[in-house]
Amino acid sequence: MRYTEEKIETLQSDDDDNIILELCLRTFENDRRVYYHKSRILKPELANKQRRVVGSLRTDNYDKAKQLAYRKHAEIDLRQKQGLNVKPVSVGAAMDKFLKNYEENIKRGMSGYSSNILRNFRKSIDIYWREYVGSKDLGDITDRDMEGYEGFRREYAKSTKRIKNKYKQNYKDSVALSTLKGEINYFRQFLRWCASRDYYKGGAHEWRYKTSGKVKNRREAFSIDQYRTLVRYMRTNEYLNKGKHSNNGAPDKRVVRHRQMLRCYILFLCNTGLRVGEARHLRFGDISSVTNKLGEKVCVIELDQNLSKVSRGSTRSAKVIGRYTAWRALERFRKFLISIGEEPTDDRFIFCNSHGKVIQDFREGFSSVIKEAGVETDKFGVKFVPYSCRHTYITFRLKYGKNLSIHSLAKNARTSVEMIQSNYDDTETLDFVDELTLSDIPQVECPFLHVVDVLCPEQAACTTFAVVWAPDPGTERDFWSRQLG
Repeated sequence: MRYTEEKIETLQSDDDDNIILELCLRTFENDRRVYYHKSRILKPELANKQRRVVGSLRTDNYDKAKQLAYRKHAEIDLRQKQGLNVKPVSVGAAMDKFLKNYEENIKRGMSGYSSNILRNFRKSIDIYWREYVGSKDLGDITDRDMEGYEGFRREYAKSTKRIKNKYKQNYKDSVALSTLKGEINYFRQFLRWCASRDYYKGGAHEWRYKTSGKVKNRREAFSIDQYRTLVRYMRTNEYLNKGKHSNNGAPDKRVVRHRQMLRCYILFLCNTGLRVGEARHLRFGDISSVTNKLGEKVCVIELDQNLSKVSRGSTRSAKVIGRYTAWRALERFRKFLISIGEEPTDDRFIFCNSHGKVIQDFREGFSSVIKEAGVETDKFGVKFVPYSCRHTYITFRLKYGKNLSIHSLAKNARTSVEMIQSNYDDTETLDFVDELTLSDIPQVECPFLHVVDVLCPEQAACTTFAVVWAPDPGTERDFWSRQLG
């Protein structure tokens, strides 16, 4: 709203007659009048590089405004002496600046900035931390706030607030230690950014989260029986006949399309080991094929590492080899798209809606399918998620891959051997009975062994024996002694 401003009085000045504090009156278009103070800043770095700070006194009474102006200036002067921000910034306002800055840096192509990490920031600090301390002054954040986050977060997970949304999504009512650790570290990174820009003078970003138990990042893979059950179910008509028209015998075409794509998605991930984010932006032109020794066509996937949270090697692209099942699943989906009038051109996204827009998340659809198939949880009762498909691929390759080294598997999965061993290796010793008990070394006939008399027969208690080894009768014999007992 427009206004006119007039200076009412200089309330304070220094020895050189430089104005330190003055009182102004603003008159708005609706004839509303409000007094404002203008305070001189001695340390601009504490006021976002400003030389003067203007603030509303929220009154049109002169005497009251004058007293408030002195009080406000005294507070500003005190904060400068203490090295605090003159105009306190709320955590929520600072978060907005941080996320905007991060997004702009991604658009400019700045190194060290990733759209995947931005999504994680939005999922952590922009939801949970904003709810926890968003209205609090940034300068007031202390270690006590960091310590209290775990209690807040666990209580928040049990809240029904998130369940009441238009998608009727069901969220977990518990929080894993690894999730807590990640969310706290994201907030610490946000605080470090604020400190580097003089928004924050505290030291809470140095606080470290100490867990009482071991942080577990690993998930279970589908067992071979669960995987077979899931695949068989996705081949049935029941799998496709879903939606509100399912009882009429005429399945919804949109549901059928989505389910065909979801089947391809699950089989593709279980047989290539791709991360969820890597599969999200795949196009049909990114997939080619080669033939293995059995004459099977297997898929070759060319990834754009800029769209993955993991970048390995010196080039932007990376190639991943998928199994024959992945190639067949993709070919079936391609034929289905052609049958309904959609053209799977090379530049078209594979996992997208009918308008070509990428589908960001298959979590709800995946959850429904595994529930319908009766393979919703692992042996410990933990629910499978789309990322379990990658876990399944790596575990199955370790269990059933013929002569596949773990180093080759790590390279194809674009991870490290250590990561596979700590987070993905779901194998047991019983999976390697043949490898542990069979050998390619040829059998060797046992040599003839002869034990002769005690070397010192006069000493009945002597325990030194001479052992004679003769590979063949009549050959030169080797002797050695053995101390018994």
